[in-house]
Parts: sequence; C-alpha cells; structure tokens
Amino acid sequence: MKREESLFNLQFLKRFSTCPAFLMIFGSLVFGVMAGTMAVKFIGLTDNRSILPLFFSAVPTIDLGFFQCFSDILLNLMIFLIAIFLLGATAFGAVGIPVLMFYKGVTISVAALFLLADGNISKLGDSALCFTPIWAATSLLLTLFSTRALVFSKSLARAGFSQPQETVDFRLYLKDFVYFLCFSVPLAFAGSLLAELYVLF
Repeated sequence: MKREESLFNLQFLKRFSTCPAFLMIFGSLVFGVMAGTMAVKFIGLTDNRSILPLFFSAVPTIDLGFFQCFSDILLNLMIFLIAIFLLGATAFGAVGIPVLMFYKGVTISVAALFLLADGNISKLGDSALCFTPIWAATSLLLTLFSTRALVFSKSLARAGFSQPQETVDFRLYLKDFVYFLCFSVPLAFAGSLLAELYVLF
C-alpha cells in the first residue's frame, strides 16, 4: 500500500508553486487593487453608503471587537476558498479564478478607501497597522490555493479532450482544499488577536 503523503513534503509545495499560474493570479489581485482605487477616484463608489466593503474584503476596523473581527475574516476567507474550489473543479476555472481574484483586489482597495472617506485618517492608520500583516497572509493563502485550483482546472480541461485513461486526482485536490480551510482558522485568530492587543496596549 502506498504511504499517505505528509503535509509539507516536496510534492505538496510543488502543487502551489507553478510560476506562470502564480504570476497570473498575483497579477489579477494587484490589478484588482488598482482598478478599485481608480473606481473610487473616478466613479465615487464611497458616496454610496449601502456598499458593505468591510464584509466583502475582510478589512475590519479595530473597534469591532475580537469575535466580530474573527468571524469577518474567517467568513470572508471561507467564502473565497469555497468559490475558488468550485471554480477549480470546472473547466471554466482558467477564466473564473483570475476574475475572482481581481474582484478580491477591488474589494480590498474599496474597503481601505471607504475608511479614508469617513475623514478619519487615524482610524485608517490603526486598521492598516493591525490588519496589513493578516491581509498579506490571507492574500497569499488565497493566491496559493488559486494557483492550485487554476492548474487543476486546466488539467481537468485537458483530460476532457484526451484519451480516456488520462485522469485527474480529485481526491488530492479536495484534500488540499481542506488543508487550506484549516489554515484559515489560525490566520483569522491571529489577525483578530493582533487587533485586540493593539486596542489594549
């Protein structure tokens, strides 16, 4: 019987380090941030107070409290991870996943500028100090899993047009998804704890 693969072995890391796919996903995120900034500047998105950018971008303010920050960050991460997983399980993931990461970048920039539009620069500065590390960590987490999902989606599309004996390992893809869901919990906890400590000290 084949021994079960350990979590952090070379094969595990290779599944998330496909350079062209990683650069495509990272570029989509960066372009999303730029597009969101321009949209706020030229369209005036922050004038519409019905927008809920804090929920959709997981950039909470420090006065929300530990449990509210934790739930916002974790729920946001899980929503995006599930969406990426589902897109990766289809042949349309090669298009859908970069679009989703582009949207993620837009929401991050809109949320940050939404705080700035309130005229409270100190609130924006406090949130930036507290949540920049967790924003970077969660963005990396989503970028890595998006890379994995993008490669899996392309393999799925190729398998559909190849010989019947060529298959893709959906079980391994599902296993990686569960790992990343587990990773999201300590990340959300760390980000919320950092905000809580910032308030206390």
